[in-house]
Amino acid sequence: LASNSHIVAMAETKLEKSQLGPKQKLMASHQMKLVAGPTDPEAKGPACGVAVATRSPIRQIPLPYVTENMRNAYKSGRAFISWIDYGYDRQGLLAVVYGMPNAASDREAAAHTDAIMHAVIEEIAQHPTVPTLIVGDLNGDPTNFSQVIELLNDHSWKDLGACADIW
Repeated sequence: LASNSHIVAMAETKLEKSQLGPKQKLMASHQMKLVAGPTDPEAKGPACGVAVATRSPIRQIPLPYVTENMRNAYKSGRAFISWIDYGYDRQGLLAVVYGMPNAASDREAAAHTDAIMHAVIEEIAQHPTVPTLIVGDLNGDPTNFSQVIELLNDHSWKDLGACADIW
């Protein structure tokens, strides 16, 4: 929290409901607002969970999900989309995705991660003119996921990790 970042996206938060309030207070003490999704309801202990923290002047507004697929991805603790107000009449969407473990080597895990990505893509398609950033941990390379390949090849998205050396 020593960072002066204005937006922090988190995958695998493992925040149980009982931990959320204290974590939100901690983030507030650093002038950040934390909004977190649920953990995986099928796990034996806290698992998964995605979140976004913002610092003023950046604001986030939880996005009411339109599609059933996104509502299910959110409930699974694997995806979260927030409306971000950057100020100066500039807004966008920020999606955080946490893919299935071993998705790089396990086809079933990769297929499940692809389904999560499909849900996110389907939801952001409901806002076609809004700039959008998808971040997270897919637990594999972009080439492991057909949904990511389609975004990159057919929809002119950019993999910022692949060109990180220019930053």
